Amino acid sequence: MNPENHPGKRYTIVVEGHLSPDWVDWPCQVEIRQDMDENGRHAISILTVILPDQPALHSLLDKIRDLNLTLVFFQRSDPAGQSAI
Repeated sequence: MNPENHPGKRYTIVVEGHLSPDWVDWPCQVEIRQDMDENGRHAISILTVILPDQPALHSLLDKIRDLNLTLVFFQRSDPAGQSAI
């Protein structure tokens, strides 16, 4: 996922558990990386998305809620050179 080729804002979302990329029909393009938490005790999935607007963000957060996933971390992390504010 190359941010220069996608207009919008980049978000990093971490949820508990290992998610398979095929498991969910996401409302947008989602890059999923599996890892362990900082203590090495719990499985987490790190979702990276580039969303065009706030409605797209709400749609993704609604999907996470509907799947009953536990949200661990959320951050807007814009591409280098752009302000996040």
